[in-house]
Amino acid sequence: MPRKTAIAIVSIVIVLVVGGLLAFYFYANRGQSGGAAPISGGTGIFPSGSSGGQGSAVPPAPSGGTAPAGIPGAVAPVLKELSQRPSAGAVAFATSSTSAILVHFVERGTGNVYEVSPDTSVETRLSNTTIPKIQEALWAGNGNQLIVRYVKDGESDTIESYYAKLAAPAAGQSDGSLAGSFLTENIAQAITNPEQNELFYLVTDPGGSTGIISQIDGTKKIQVFASPLREWLAQWPAANTIALTTKPSAAVPGFMFLLNTQSGALTRAISNITGLTTLVSPDAQTTLYSQNDGSGGFALKVYSFKTGQSEDLAVTTLPEKCVWSRLHTAIVYCAVPSYIPNAAYPDAWYQGTVSFSDDIWKIDTDTGAGKLLAKLSNLARQDIDGVNLFMDTGEHYLFFTNKNNYHLWSLRLNNQ
Repeated sequence: MPRKTAIAIVSIVIVLVVGGLLAFYFYANRGQSGGAAPISGGTGIFPSGSSGGQGSAVPPAPSGGTAPAGIPGAVAPVLKELSQRPSAGAVAFATSSTSAILVHFVERGTGNVYEVSPDTSVETRLSNTTIPKIQEALWAGNGNQLIVRYVKDGESDTIESYYAKLAAPAAGQSDGSLAGSFLTENIAQAITNPEQNELFYLVTDPGGSTGIISQIDGTKKIQVFASPLREWLAQWPAANTIALTTKPSAAVPGFMFLLNTQSGALTRAISNITGLTTLVSPDAQTTLYSQNDGSGGFALKVYSFKTGQSEDLAVTTLPEKCVWSRLHTAIVYCAVPSYIPNAAYPDAWYQGTVSFSDDIWKIDTDTGAGKLLAKLSNLARQDIDGVNLFMDTGEHYLFFTNKNNYHLWSLRLNNQ
């Protein structure tokens, strides 16, 4: 072999070896500058798409929060996905010892009860009693009593409603249980009063519907309502007032009545509104209502029972996607669609043929003005169709369920 060729080959080999050693050095030390280990992902606060699992990417949290313990300089997120378990119903309350806010919710698939903190995101199972395929859960007793509702297994025409208390874990057990009794079968709808210690429910038969008030456990029943109509939606906004609205359809005029629970008097409040859905204020003086506009959309208005006048609001959404403040009677918080496709409303949304991507707005019903609080798709990196909105008593957090997958979310309000 010529001497020049041999020298060239040796030189190439040396370059390759040195280059390989340098590459190994930089690869092995990648991400270790400054001596700080990287924070592992997978908190599930801002899931990417539908994964949200361990190790999924978590975008930076919005500014304006306080630093979580153990992560100096980190910012508490404004929006959180509290659990990736589908929820049948939730309640928020403040603990008696520390005044910390906690949330109890029922997992739809199993009927197990969980507790989660919107501050720390720590989730704990409280009961392991299995009640499959829960459709709805109503809460009472500061989060320790509930009514779960489901279709009886093997009997698609039988609706069961089960009242239960959360029982503490038995000796040697880590989970508690649910213990209680069944209410009347085939309750069409059940709601609690504002104090969550009484129940109003509707039962139907071929002759119409009957409304019953009872204690939360179903005892001490009193009939307060009867109607030849079977299709009603009920609300209990104030102590002595129950609102009854005919079930909505884009092609049918709707009506709303106010029932005085003390006298039994039934007063017609709204008449002949196509596609009517409603949400009455906590003082029972006004109501939000939506109306099909006849051209593939709908409008949101506020109506005063005292003056008989209605006013337009700054946003367009359905009342079912809102919650009234109990601290400021004119204020309402709503999940507002960023885009509303043409459809027959509210039928298309109820039937699931249309789904929305919402933002959260705060609306002053006295002035009609609105304030955008959060663009959910930007923060969550997914579309959220918000339903079942509620707040803790101090209104520090707004809670809601994503209709697309029944996951429970919280939005920190900071007195906005």
